[in-house]
Amino acid sequence: MTLMVAAQGDLRWTQGFIGLPFADKGRDWTGCDCWGFVRLVHAEHAGNELPSYAGLYPSSAEQREVAAIVAREAQSPLWLKIETPQPLDILWFRRGRLDAHCGLYLRPGLMMHMVEQDCSKIERFDDGSPWAEKLTGIYRWRGA
Repeated sequence: MTLMVAAQGDLRWTQGFIGLPFADKGRDWTGCDCWGFVRLVHAEHAGNELPSYAGLYPSSAEQREVAAIVAREAQSPLWLKIETPQPLDILWFRRGRLDAHCGLYLRPGLMMHMVEQDCSKIERFDDGSPWAEKLTGIYRWRGA
């Protein structure tokens, strides 16, 4: 993976991605769902072409279908489950009991993600945040 982050603490590059509107199954600057947002940031910021998966689920509200894709792809050699994240690694979270939401690791305790029915934001995912207990895995794309 090619990272174009000047320094671990320098997050100025993220400002162009904040406030992007939510769009179910969206994959571009007009709007994204959570995976579409991860995919867009990887493409635009790091030059990585992640799979779309848009044709594999009817809507982002279909958590069971999304979780099935996550479970299947976690077994793929293109994804590496990791313990120590780097910027742009993908964080998977539970929605209810299913892995159905993702975001991008920025630095310890901080992620960038798409908030359903709202827009893309930077939020905390460490202790004390609503996301802390929902984190189920961290993955790195090896397909680049």
